[in-house]
Parts: sequence; structure tokens; C-alpha cells
Amino acid sequence: MYHFIVNLNSKSDTARSLWQQLEAELNRRHVKYRTYFTQYTGHASDIAARLCASHGRGSAPLVIVTAGGDGTSNEVVNGIPASSFQNVILGFLPIGSGNDLAAALGIPSDPMEALAHVLAPRRTVRMDLGILHCTQTGKARRFCVSSGIGYDADICLEASTTPAKVFLNRLRLGRLIYLILAVKQAFTHRPLHAKLVFDGVRSRSGKYLFIAAMNAAREGGGLRLAPKAKMNDRKLSVCVVRDFPAAKILLLLPTLLFGLHTRVPGFEVIDCSSVEIRCQDSAVLHTDGEFAGRQKHIRYSCAGEQVRVML
Repeated sequence: MYHFIVNLNSKSDTARSLWQQLEAELNRRHVKYRTYFTQYTGHASDIAARLCASHGRGSAPLVIVTAGGDGTSNEVVNGIPASSFQNVILGFLPIGSGNDLAAALGIPSDPMEALAHVLAPRRTVRMDLGILHCTQTGKARRFCVSSGIGYDADICLEASTTPAKVFLNRLRLGRLIYLILAVKQAFTHRPLHAKLVFDGVRSRSGKYLFIAAMNAAREGGGLRLAPKAKMNDRKLSVCVVRDFPAAKILLLLPTLLFGLHTRVPGFEVIDCSSVEIRCQDSAVLHTDGEFAGRQKHIRYSCAGEQVRVML
């Protein structure tokens, strides 16, 4: 039995038509499945939690397939209790805007091809999950792709609220919104005054453009912030970028598409098990491209549990 958690709003009207095609294929193949449509923020987490609670231990693995974007997948992994990860297998159908998770896992960008892999996977792999710990609130949130504070989070927040994203999604140019907002935010962002402590030992302080904890190689619809990141090494690749003038940010943006920024002084990628970040002022956070609040003191780490993913 396949359980599909579907976000029809992940790509405006396009997601609805894509799901109709996918469902027609499921019916054509006589696949046994159930569908759960998300109706509000956090609903995918609630659905995943209910599925895990009702699934009998010792039975066949619970197969949950996310049809949506990175944000929907983020909600699903946050709805699964840690005790259930051993008995859950995840699949992903990329019908969102960025689809960085699918790209990192080598899942085809065409949803119909991705469905074929879900229905006949060659193998399953174990994937790390990162955790964002908010010291002030005591809350924690998992992430699949990345979580960041500063410039990249500001872009994600504005992308989630601007009507331009809906318009570009209809033209199948949803990823373009991140580039447009990256240019805009280059002139309006506030630098982070922060102290960083890696693995509880190495520390540094300075003025930063952003800090991104990467589980995958790319975020933001294709920006290769951590080109050598691996999703199963029990490590995070933390991209630390010092603050630059707006003109230099614009010149450096193209290097992010190809992972060439690591050759530029002021860019650094540090592999670690954890990093603690103390900011002078509250700053915007994101997890897998979704707004995660504003905080001054946070900690990133790699989760103890891994999740099984169909490839």
C-alpha cells in the first residue's frame, strides 16, 4: 500500500494538473494506494504522524510518498516520530518549485519518471536529516536539504509571500524567483554579527552575509552552496559567507550555480557534526526553504536517526 501526501498548492495550478496525470497512471497500473491532500501549513506533518500512529509494528514497512516541493517533504519528516523511522520508507515526486531534495537524491525531475521509480525502486538508501535547535524557544525542527540564517533565509521568506512566485510557477519558471530576490536582497539585507562554534571547539566571530547548514549539495532551486556535501555521512556541510558589498554579491551569484564560490576568499564550507550560532540581533531562519521564525541563538546538528528513501 502506498500513501501519497499531496500538496496541490506547491506549484500553483501546475501541481493540480500534474497530480491528475500521476493519479491516472496509478489507476492504469492498478496500484493500491491512498491519497491525502494537504489543506494548511503543517498538515503534511499531521498526516504523517497519524499514519505512523496507526501503522502496526512488526508489519510491512509504511510507504509514504510526498507529491510536492521541498517544504512538503520537510513537513513529512517532521511528522514522523523518531521511533518510527526504522519502519518507514519515503518516496518523493517533485512537483514543487525548487525540488532540490529530488535533485540531490538523483530522482528524475519529470514527475511521471519519478513515479516509475517509486513503483519499482532499484534500491533504498539511508538519508541523514539535519536538526535546527532554537535555544530561546527550546523547539527543534528537522530538515532534509538545508537550513539557513541571514541572506538566504530572507530570500526564502520573501519567495514564500510574493505573488510573483505564483505567476512564474504558472509559466514553469518558479526557480527564477529566487534569482530575482537574490538580486533585490543584495541591496536590502542586514549583515549578521555572530559568533560561531563548530563541534563545541572551534570558534570564530565576524560579520556574515549568511550561514547555511547543508545536508544536500544545493538549495534555492539549484544554488550549489556545498558541492561536496553527502547525505549519508552523518555530517553537515556549513556554508559560511562573510558580508560583501551589494555589487560584489551580484558578481558572485553566478558562481553559486556551479559551486565555484568555494574558490573565493570569504566563502568557506566546513564539515562538522554541529555548529552553534549566536547573533547580536534576531535574524530570519529557514528550513528547506520554509520560514522558521526569527532567532538570535541557534544550533545545527545531524540527527541521530536516518530515514530510508526509495531510489
